Amino acid sequence: MVERIGFSRFPVVLGTVVLAATLLASCARDVRPRAAREAGRAEESAADINTGDRLVTGKSIDPDSARSAQDVGSLPVNMVLASGGAFAVTTDQGYRQALWSLGTRDGKGVSHLGFAKTTMRPSNGLYYGLAVAPDGTLYAAQGAADAIAVLDLGADGKLSRRNSIATRPGDFPSGLALDRRGMLYVANNDPTPSGPVGGAHASVAIYATDGGREVGRYEFDTGLPGSNFPLALAALPDGSKLYVASQRDGAVYVLDTSDAKAPKLLTKIETGSHPVALCLDKAAARLFVANAHSDTISVVETRSDKVAATVLLRPEIAKDLAGATPTGLALSPDEKTLYATLGDMNAVAVIDVDDERPELRGYMPAGWYPTAVVAAPGGRHLLVANAKGAATRYENPAPGATDKKKQVSPNSLVEGNVIVVPLHPGEDASPEQDLRERTERVLELNRLSPKHARFIKDNPLKSIGRGAGKIKHVIYVVKENRTYDQILGDVPRATATRTGACSAGTSHPISTRWPSGSCCWTTFTTPGKSPATGGRGRPRATPTNMSFVTFPTSTATAGASSTTRGR
Repeated sequence: MVERIGFSRFPVVLGTVVLAATLLASCARDVRPRAAREAGRAEESAADINTGDRLVTGKSIDPDSARSAQDVGSLPVNMVLASGGAFAVTTDQGYRQALWSLGTRDGKGVSHLGFAKTTMRPSNGLYYGLAVAPDGTLYAAQGAADAIAVLDLGADGKLSRRNSIATRPGDFPSGLALDRRGMLYVANNDPTPSGPVGGAHASVAIYATDGGREVGRYEFDTGLPGSNFPLALAALPDGSKLYVASQRDGAVYVLDTSDAKAPKLLTKIETGSHPVALCLDKAAARLFVANAHSDTISVVETRSDKVAATVLLRPEIAKDLAGATPTGLALSPDEKTLYATLGDMNAVAVIDVDDERPELRGYMPAGWYPTAVVAAPGGRHLLVANAKGAATRYENPAPGATDKKKQVSPNSLVEGNVIVVPLHPGEDASPEQDLRERTERVLELNRLSPKHARFIKDNPLKSIGRGAGKIKHVIYVVKENRTYDQILGDVPRATATRTGACSAGTSHPISTRWPSGSCCWTTFTTPGKSPATGGRGRPRATPTNMSFVTFPTSTATAGASSTTRGR
């Protein structure tokens, strides 16, 4: 048994505490003695040299994560292992969408096909779902295009288009799964409402792969308006049951699909907030669920459809603070280890699942916002898809642009990639030591090491913090920049554009009543939005997994609707 790493010895905090300290620092000067302040800055500079260029989140990615990388387009969000394990396939969900086939031996691209929107097909694109049949037939969900692309994955890894399966208008297909009977299960994640009032209920449609006809359908009528956003699917091989992860409901629905023509609900398993990935073991006895907003993995026994265990993926000292965000899952070939990509920690969690008490063992560095992982045959390395690749900044206009004055949307510049993460250490380190060192590296890159968290015992802001009783009110206004400028533009302490204020040159109720000694910010960015691809915001926040994934998709309108879809 591999030694467990004691996370309690790391005095770490996640994004919430770091954000709070950053906001308070904007209102107060550092009250430490000058020598202490200078020593602190020198320590931070040394840390930055050690961790590389910082992301807009305040964290860093390991420079080594750029090595052995294959660019695969904008925002890769899913990756599946093809039959036999020689190739893996990724799908994109950003501005430049494509399917990529990669060799699992080296992670290099073998073939790719683009899904660009055109004048004739403005909704052409991709949306999350991938499934590969034993004969190499590949199915890829196309979201707002209301279709499932059907392709051939050749023995040499080459992709070729075959045809497509048309869904009902407005279905918005996303997650996919197959069974041995030749049934294709499709999660209709965000269907188009039929009228101006209320939203449409989501559903799961079942298609016969032979001919592509719809065989059956189950509609989720949960008593609440709108969609419950079903995304990831997992089908038992014999087709008797289907597991459906509901992003909205924090649960996995279990459907009886033994009669494909008349699927029915068996039960609802409460797992955790925002489940986004499912993984069955080979015997279909255990189902692993990644709960992105709870930072947990649920282990479900498929015989009883009960949660047998839950694994928290945060370090022990930060167990009450969100910020890991599991997004993708893969089992090792011997099924003793589960790997989970952690989007907001830019890492892969290593979880021991060899007994009835699964346990977090450590972390391994990845790129920027990893979303999917597969274990290569032989168990010597992983392939990890990073939604935002390995670059921390992108020039705009790009170096190769013909028009050096014309900028483009930052989202169109970001390039996702797939990297190779070796699992076995060199001759100089044991597996336990290697994982311990990688874990410490991840914590360092996330600014979660003791030197970065020194304010826990020596907080320079404690004289004005919550414990001092100086903060009376916190007002958090969520608006676009223009609204902020127009309302707060003439507030003296507001960092807004005064020329945009509705009452420029005059006073209005907000500015006249704005209390002295207060603070006001507008430069508040999150890495889910466009500014995350370029400059640094001052106070920084971390968006939810839902915001991160849907913003680039909805603004690209490829494979998604042209609005933010109410999320």
